[in-house]
Amino acid sequence: MIGALLFNSLRTIVLHGLVLLVLGCGFQQRVPPSPGHSHELFTEGTYLDVPFIPQNKENDCGPAALASILAYKGRTLSLETITGEVFTPALDRTLLPDMENYARRLGLRPVTGSGDLELLKQRITADSPVILLLDMGWMMTSRGHYVVLVGHVPGGFLVHSGHEAYQFIASETLRKRWSRMNNLYLYLE
Repeated sequence: MIGALLFNSLRTIVLHGLVLLVLGCGFQQRVPPSPGHSHELFTEGTYLDVPFIPQNKENDCGPAALASILAYKGRTLSLETITGEVFTPALDRTLLPDMENYARRLGLRPVTGSGDLELLKQRITADSPVILLLDMGWMMTSRGHYVVLVGHVPGGFLVHSGHEAYQFIASETLRKRWSRMNNLYLYLE
């Protein structure tokens, strides 16, 4: 009896975790930037001049992130066009494979996988912004949110995060939030 109950509880937790992993940007609680952190204030590090495309709705962070890196690559498309191609209405989310497939249909070479902080620094140094899926939830809730990594500076990284450009996020905070989403990334070659 106890074994079956424990098995069912674990199965429920695993299934919920898998569902949250593949979901994109649910409601996102904003994490305010640290006071005084703006890309202009950093004298060390590297940041890219990536166009900032703000999200229009609470659940279009994926399309907004993709619009930013497409614009950086010279492909300026409206947020509405991109949303229509990658957003899954039945899930009320955007999935990373849909963004990857759309970029491929545009003739670009998307690269996805699971990485680490060193890979992120290498991509920025190689002049390549990176879409990351972060968990912006609190305590026991998981809230997937796509951001665009646009720089690395002493102590952390700079991201375009839905409603704010060049937001500073400490390395450890990024590592924790990113690892809860299996360190998933997408960039364009």
